[in-house]
Amino acid sequence: MKKKTIIIISIIIIISLSIAIFVKLIKQLKVNQKLNQIAEYYNCEFVKETGAIEKGYRKKLYWNYYVPPTDDGIQYKEYYEEVLKAISAQIKENFILIDKKNSIEIRVKYNSKNNKINYLINNEKDYFQNEENKEAIKTENIEKENTKLDIKSPELQETINNEWSRKKTENIYGIRTKNADNYDSYSKGIQVRTINSTIYNVIFLEQYQGEVFENIRTGMTNEEIKKILGEPTYENEEDNILIGYKTDKYYVFFTKGQISIYPNQSLNEEKNKQFANLVGKYNTEKSDYNDFINKVTELYPDYLEYVQSEDSIDLKYPLKGLEIKMGKGEKTGIYIYSNYNGYIINDKKRGDFVDNTINNIYLVKSNYIFEEELSRIIEKGNEQE
Repeated sequence: MKKKTIIIISIIIIISLSIAIFVKLIKQLKVNQKLNQIAEYYNCEFVKETGAIEKGYRKKLYWNYYVPPTDDGIQYKEYYEEVLKAISAQIKENFILIDKKNSIEIRVKYNSKNNKINYLINNEKDYFQNEENKEAIKTENIEKENTKLDIKSPELQETINNEWSRKKTENIYGIRTKNADNYDSYSKGIQVRTINSTIYNVIFLEQYQGEVFENIRTGMTNEEIKKILGEPTYENEEDNILIGYKTDKYYVFFTKGQISIYPNQSLNEEKNKQFANLVGKYNTEKSDYNDFINKVTELYPDYLEYVQSEDSIDLKYPLKGLEIKMGKGEKTGIYIYSNYNGYIINDKKRGDFVDNTINNIYLVKSNYIFEEELSRIIEKGNEQE
């Protein structure tokens, strides 16, 4: 009797295990079917699934994206994340995605409470930021030698001689006729914008009389300027509305017959070191960003704009090549443009970010002064329409 009971129990156990294995197999087949559907939808290839022995991960997926994470300077971050989220929503576990085609491994942590994911690509938390910074350094324009210009305008020459001081140049532009859009307009056909007692921008309008530079007057076309000065250092090729040149002491831009000039500002060495130390301390301690911004503005009160909303701040320093975005948003951090020349964090400069990226520091390929001048022209054009 006991023997018979044991046999029956054994059969029941075998049947139960078989059913459990069968149910698990059916579930796995359904999961694999879903993964194949996801792969097909996103133009990927699902190869196979295995168990993972690495601590913290249950599965390994062999999977091929149809493009690498970055390709010829183009990033596919949103596409990669969308696929990872779709996979996570299906398997609801931590997993390692191995893409042999594109030579990457992605470790994905799934949060079941909010259905969100965190991931590492090739063990880099900020993979896309790293690649973006490398691309910015690799492909940024290597500027030509500074252009040499012979200044003919006494107003411009005196502005430079007085180190762009607003107080010392108050009476050289003629009679002030109005103030609008942060610019003072003068009877000689000159507009001036001042930031923190220093001249930020001088614009020679078409009504200005006389040469600004040798053989160069307002009212000339950009093509006429190019014939005299050669190919520009900066150019808005898409709309063909702005060209620019850099000299030792200033930047000069030409558009629609106007001549716009900005100082070529050098960073104060001592203040620059203080700023880099502030960034280093903030990145290490992760203190309140409002406190960090307050310290930066105490050090550098000459910002172009301080845009503050309920949960974010945008601080702009075009002449320094520096922008700081803090608060909510995917790319909160320090933006370093190509015209920034100094320490960024602690003892690191722009070239130090080729192989190592520090979180929340973004390298931008373009010159910030050129970008702001282009924005000014576009906004002015929109106002006149």
